Amino acid sequence: MTMGDLLGFLQKHWGDVASVIGFAFAMVTLLLTKRAAEAAKGAAIEVRNRLNRVNAVADFAQVLATIEEIKRLHRVKAWEISLDRYSVVRRLLVSVQESSPTISDEQRAVVAGAIEQFRIMERTVGRARSRNAHDDLDLARLNTTAAKILDELNGVMISIRQAADRRCPIRI
Repeated sequence: MTMGDLLGFLQKHWGDVASVIGFAFAMVTLLLTKRAAEAAKGAAIEVRNRLNRVNAVADFAQVLATIEEIKRLHRVKAWEISLDRYSVVRRLLVSVQESSPTISDEQRAVVAGAIEQFRIMERTVGRARSRNAHDDLDLARLNTTAAKILDELNGVMISIRQAADRRCPIRI
């Protein structure tokens, strides 16, 4: 095939050649766009996971502060306010449990146990209130239970925070 034959072919079929080149360009562009979309999806998932971890740590911090407040309320026998705080702690713990897919089964068990313990404490104080038997409440037992839960939840919060730090170290 000579140069003349090639030029003749291109003159007759320039539209076909342009279509093939355009198709190849479109395929390359499509593949690059697909890779970019997959990378964006991965980044969006990572951002969502980071936000979930940050929210879980913030919720844990609020839970721990509320448990400390409950212990103080027990000491001054502010049972009405304590009843409100029990439900706040349970609500926050349920939120952590449901919105944190990265916590381990062991950590979920700790959270579930804390939810149940605060449900029992609320029931106990509520029954004593309804019978006007606040003096029958075992303050030491209530605060010991709250302190134990506080320690366990603090451990879960620390491990979540450490896992988040390992996945996304702060760079300065």
